[in-house]
Amino acid sequence: MITLSQTNIVAGRPDINTRNLIRDICIAEDKGSDLHVATELAISGYMIGDEWENEAFVRECEDMNQEIINATRDSVMSVIWGNILSDPVKVNEDGRIRKYNAAFVARNGVLIPNKALGDGAFALKTNMPKYRYFDDERHITSLKDLAFEEGASIDTIDQYYRVIDMTIDGVKRNVGVIICEDMWDDDYVIKVVDILKKKGVNIIVNLSASPFGIGKQGKRDRLLARQSKGIDIVYTNRVGAENNSKNEYVYDGASVVFRDGKKIFQVPSFQEGVFEVQEKKIKNEEKEMRKIENALIYGIREYMRSSGQKKLVIGLSGGIDSALVAALAVQAIGAENVITVNMPSVYNSDMTKDLARDLARELGIEYHVVPIQESVDFTKAQIGDILGIKVEGLMEENIQARDRGSRVLMAIAAQSGCIMTNNGNKLEIATGFASIAGDLNGAIAPIADLYKTQIFALSRMMSQKYSIPTLAKICDIPPSAELSKDQAIEEGKGDPFFFEYHDRLMYQFLEMRRDPAQILTSYQDGKLEELLNSWTYDVGTEYALKKPIIGADGYFPTIGAWVADVERIWKLFRGASTIKGKYIPTIISLSRRALGYDLRRSEMSPYFLKKYEEKKGELLEK
Repeated sequence: MITLSQTNIVAGRPDINTRNLIRDICIAEDKGSDLHVATELAISGYMIGDEWENEAFVRECEDMNQEIINATRDSVMSVIWGNILSDPVKVNEDGRIRKYNAAFVARNGVLIPNKALGDGAFALKTNMPKYRYFDDERHITSLKDLAFEEGASIDTIDQYYRVIDMTIDGVKRNVGVIICEDMWDDDYVIKVVDILKKKGVNIIVNLSASPFGIGKQGKRDRLLARQSKGIDIVYTNRVGAENNSKNEYVYDGASVVFRDGKKIFQVPSFQEGVFEVQEKKIKNEEKEMRKIENALIYGIREYMRSSGQKKLVIGLSGGIDSALVAALAVQAIGAENVITVNMPSVYNSDMTKDLARDLARELGIEYHVVPIQESVDFTKAQIGDILGIKVEGLMEENIQARDRGSRVLMAIAAQSGCIMTNNGNKLEIATGFASIAGDLNGAIAPIADLYKTQIFALSRMMSQKYSIPTLAKICDIPPSAELSKDQAIEEGKGDPFFFEYHDRLMYQFLEMRRDPAQILTSYQDGKLEELLNSWTYDVGTEYALKKPIIGADGYFPTIGAWVADVERIWKLFRGASTIKGKYIPTIISLSRRALGYDLRRSEMSPYFLKKYEEKKGELLEK
C-alpha cells in the first residue's frame, strides 16, 4: 500500500511541520502502508522569502530530519519527504551557504543515500522555475548546476539519479523520486522523467508544492497522462496557503496517481489528511468556477488563520464586488464573524442601499449604515479654502472613497480587532480605477484576481447554491462606483467599462503579455473577436461578447473610437495603475498572472511601439 500526506505546511515553522509529518507517518504505519510520501519542502515551507538567508534557520530545518528518520525505526515502511539541504563545503553564487531542494528516503531508522549526492539526500531538484513569483534560483542551487559544476554534461548527468527497490503490496518495484518542476520538463533541457524511465523505474514519486491555478489541474492531468506511459506516477501535493507579502497562493493538494496514462486515484482538493492509494473509478472533474469558489473560501480562511484574527469588516456598497466578498466571507469564517458597513453619500441610490441591506439580512451578517456626506462636505470645504478652488470632479470622488476606506472602515477594523477587506476586481485595479488610501485600502483582496465577468458568473452560481437571491439581483444592475451624477445607477449610468469586452482586452495585455500592436494586427487579420473569446475562464456564454466590437451596433461606433479606447486602457494599465500597484494589499492569486508580485512592473511612462503607430495609421487612413 502507498499512502500520501496531503498536509497543511506552515511557512517558516519546521517545528509544526515536523510534528505533523511524524503524526502522518504513525497513521500510515497503522494503516499498513509500505511507502508513505510527503511533499516538497515539507519541513521549511516553500515561500519564505529571504529567510532562506538565515543560516541558523536552515540548520534547524536540517536537524528536523533526524526526528523523521527516528520515526521510521522498527518499521519496514519507507518514507519519502522533502526538505532543504545545505552543503558544508560549497557556497552559492552570492557567497552564502549552498542550499539544495532535496528529497530524502528513510526506512528502519536509516537514510537511504544516493552516493552521487553524498550520504544524505536521495534526490535534488533539477529544474528550477524562474517565471512569475518563483525565486528558487535566488536562494537554491539546482542539481543541473551542481552536476555541470562537477564536470558532468547532459549526456552524463544520469549518474546523479538513482532508482531504489521497494516491496509494495508484496511486489518488488523500482522507485524513482523527482521534485515538482522536474515533471514539467517541456521547456527544460534535462528530462528527468525520461532519465528515470531509462533506468528501469516502475514508479516515479513526485513531491510537489504547487499552488492552485485556474485550469491548472486539467493541464497537470494531461501532462501526467503523457508522462506515465508504461509506469505509475504518484504525485503528492500539499494544502494550506503561503504569501510573499503581495500575493497569497493557496495549495489545493489534489494529489493524484496515474498508471500507464490513466488516472487511477484522486485525493479531494483542499482536504488535509493521510490517504491510501486505491485504484477506483474517478468522478468527473469539478467545473472551474466551482474550483475558484473553493479556492477563494479556502484562501480567506487560511489568511485569517495565519493572521490570528477572527473577524472581517467589509464595506458593503450594494455593488457586486463587495456583495461577492461578503458571501465568500460567510462561507469561509461564518456569518457571526463578518461585519458590514454601508457608507452612502448623496450619490448613492436607494436601489443599492436597499440591496446592501437585503443581502446582509439574507447572509445573516452584522450590518451598519454610516452616512459620509457631512464629513465629505467638511473635507471639501477645508481643501477648497486652502487651495482657493471649488472641490469637484475627480477630487470629490476620491474624497468619498478615502472617507470610507480610511476614516470609517480602517477605524472600525482597528477598534474592533478586525481585518478589513479590499473589494477591488482585476480590471479596475489593473487600470488604476481605485484611489490610494481609499478603495485600495485593506489587508486582503479576495477577488482582485477575478475579472468582472468571472465575478458575475461566480455570484450567480453562489446565489443559487446558497439561496442568496439578492446576490443575483445585484448582477442585473449597472456596475457603478456611485461617486458622481455621471454614475447615477438609476439612470443606467456606471463605470467607464464594457466589462465583457474590456475584461478580455486586459486579459490579453496582462496575462498573455500582448502589446497593443498585436491587438491592432489581430483586427486587421479579422481575428480580434476570436482572440478575445479565446480566454480560458469558464464564465458561461451569457458573458461572451454581446455585440460587434466596431460598428453602429457595436461597442465602438468607429475604428477611431476603438483605437482611442485601446490606447486609453493601455495608458491606464502601464501608467497610473503601475504607481498605484504599490498600494495593492495581499491578493489571493488564482490566474496565470496576477497583479502584485506576480506581475513585476517598474514605474515607466506608457510606450507605443513603432509597429503600433504604423498599424494605427493604416487603420485610421482606411
